[in-house]
Amino acid sequence: MSNKYLKIFIKTLPFLFLILVSLIPVYYTRGKLAIGGDTILPFNPEGVQKFLWQWYGSENGQYFSQNLAPLYLIYKIAAYFSLSLTTTAAIILFTLNFISGLAIYKLCKLIYQPENPLYLSFPIVFYVISPALLNSWRYCFIYAFAPWFVYFVIKILITRRITIRDLVLSNFVIFFASIDLPNPKYLFFLFIFLFSAMIMALTLKIINLKSIARNWWKAVLFSVYLFYLIIPLIFFALSFSPGNYKIHIKQNYSDTGLFMDENSSTINRMVQLHHSGLNINARDRIAYNASKKVVFAGSVFFICILLGLLFKKKKPKFEIELIFLALVCLFLFFAVGPNPPFGQIYKTIVSRIGALAFLRTTAGAVFFLSIFYSVLLFGFIENFKGKSKLIITILLTVALLVSSYPLINGKFYQNLDVVGNMAIDTKSHGVNLPKEYFDMKKVIDEQKIDGKLLSLKNDLAYMNTTWGYFGPSVYNFMFDYYNIGYNNIFSTPENHSVAYTLDDKSLITNKNVPSFKVDNTTKVQENNLLILSSVASNRYLPHFWIPKQTYSSNEPIGDLIQDSNQNQFGNAVYLVDQNKSSQDILSALPKTTEDKPTLEYKKINPTKYRVIVHGAKKPFPLIFNESSNKYWKIYLEKHVPIDTESLTESLSRYNQFRGDENFQATKEETGNYIRQGFISELKSGESLDFISKNMAGTIQNNNLDNGSFLETWFQKSILDDKRLTANGYSNSWLMDPNTICGQSNLCQINSDSSFDYEIVAEFLPQRIYWTSLLVSISAVFVSVIYLLAIGLIAIWKKR
Repeated sequence: MSNKYLKIFIKTLPFLFLILVSLIPVYYTRGKLAIGGDTILPFNPEGVQKFLWQWYGSENGQYFSQNLAPLYLIYKIAAYFSLSLTTTAAIILFTLNFISGLAIYKLCKLIYQPENPLYLSFPIVFYVISPALLNSWRYCFIYAFAPWFVYFVIKILITRRITIRDLVLSNFVIFFASIDLPNPKYLFFLFIFLFSAMIMALTLKIINLKSIARNWWKAVLFSVYLFYLIIPLIFFALSFSPGNYKIHIKQNYSDTGLFMDENSSTINRMVQLHHSGLNINARDRIAYNASKKVVFAGSVFFICILLGLLFKKKKPKFEIELIFLALVCLFLFFAVGPNPPFGQIYKTIVSRIGALAFLRTTAGAVFFLSIFYSVLLFGFIENFKGKSKLIITILLTVALLVSSYPLINGKFYQNLDVVGNMAIDTKSHGVNLPKEYFDMKKVIDEQKIDGKLLSLKNDLAYMNTTWGYFGPSVYNFMFDYYNIGYNNIFSTPENHSVAYTLDDKSLITNKNVPSFKVDNTTKVQENNLLILSSVASNRYLPHFWIPKQTYSSNEPIGDLIQDSNQNQFGNAVYLVDQNKSSQDILSALPKTTEDKPTLEYKKINPTKYRVIVHGAKKPFPLIFNESSNKYWKIYLEKHVPIDTESLTESLSRYNQFRGDENFQATKEETGNYIRQGFISELKSGESLDFISKNMAGTIQNNNLDNGSFLETWFQKSILDDKRLTANGYSNSWLMDPNTICGQSNLCQINSDSSFDYEIVAEFLPQRIYWTSLLVSISAVFVSVIYLLAIGLIAIWKKR
């Protein structure tokens, strides 16, 4: 082989090694899904689109400032190319590994500019199969994208230049690295790295304050790029309380006096990049933790890092290595967490600052240690020449293989059994979801009633099944419907807008799961594993409804379900303890709603609803069956008078939707609603959209107009001082039509002196997100246009 081809071969070897190690998880999990424990994947784009909003509708709804847009994008592309679920999962696994190793290649090459690129193979392989991964789960996006962020920061320090191109690419990296929001742990560590590296660079005089001041506008521009993440997250943090989100900073998610990683992430273990709670099965975990070879091999890395900075005389980019060593010390503090030597400081900080509850676990810091180790170990190798260099590389590779053997022999990808489920095949590398779930998905996705799907035996946190799976509940990532677990029913299923129930016969339930039964249901679909049943339409309370009677109660929320009188169908209970700041509104509530108006509404998206009130005369309580949150705002819109004749003519286009017979109004019923003035609009087109029966005084009309995007943006919300919490969780407002419409020309006065008026219920943080996103997209767009213009000018000059 000629020298020319030999050099080409040597240059490609790192990439060949990268492909090889990136294929390890694909090889073991081929044809299956490596899910379980805490690992889950979306199963389709429909299953993840619910997570794209600032309000997540499952479990009675909750405010989450999250970013699952990257996952949605991935699954939309997979759906476009008709890729199977297992193929999509394999591509994700390979891609995450490959781009992570590629980032380490770029980073080490940037710092050291090695003469022989062959040795770049070691840091690549080290990072892709690092023992740090033994504390993670299979699909780890931050592990793939964090080294790219490190690369761009170090590039700035080495070149002393901040380019628009690098800022744009860094924003792209953060977009994919932020999938774990609203848990900001990984973004927190990204910026801890950024600020620490900059401070160290200033201290070592790599950069100076003048260069920072000169580039201040680029720092501002970078922040503007990230507005779509930063601004909504800040707004979310202002209303965040760990107790409200069931987040505990101590072991086993209960306050037992110990942090979750106490006695586990000890200093001697974390310098080896893993603590004792590995995500592998018990027998393998015990053997790994007890292995002296593993302890020795893992310790070798840290020793070599220290030696590499001590015994050599001179080295290029020595200051950069000092920065990385300082970062190792800093991130060891986060990785060790509540354990000595600085555990008491860590526990005090995390315990006293509720916003830092995300630091209750320490494994996330180890991912960054793995980056720093990869760089510093390559720097150690670069101290040697000739055969010594080769021998050192081989010895370090052996140590890596010993320390990371569960990642190589496939133990890490075996199904994890942490609950003693005999059905879990711990020798198999992944599971296949039974076909019955996908068959049921088709039926559930067809339903148009804006209700909730109650899981009779699952709390939607984890599920343990007879088909060999334990892990996160698959329902939320599969069904295009809003789910609720049995544990979040605070009074009666009707008060939670339960339209369907799901009985999963494959679930293995523990003794603490109550025997939950919903009366008046009709079986819709059944297969070998699942039974879908529909609640009777006369026992269904829509998303928006008006109670017949109201009660005040001094009882705690846990006793709501006990009072049969208060919990009669169509009644509402207002707990005094939940409405302490609104006692005057609570006392003004009518005990009985006389001349109850009829509601007509449409769900526009998870953060916006249009509601039309027909025939309101006296004050009444309006209930919205989503978790009570002060950011749900009410806006008064102009109500257009109904054209009864035109609506009646449109009935010729009315069709019955398959599977909705229980809830959909018939053609004759819809005609009656039009004559009664309860239907305001029927959309144009070949056929009409779904219209429900009149259930408890409410009609769901999906033909109502979505309205303009900005229709409420410059309006003042109403009824902010009339807010209450009903039935232990629901939003509720006391509505006085005379006050709302008395001085407004937006309402319609009927012949009987009642009012018809239109309101929009909107979740304010979504508007903040849209605004931030628009600013970010505009900034990126202008930057890309600028880069294209610069490129075209450069090409023109060369001509």
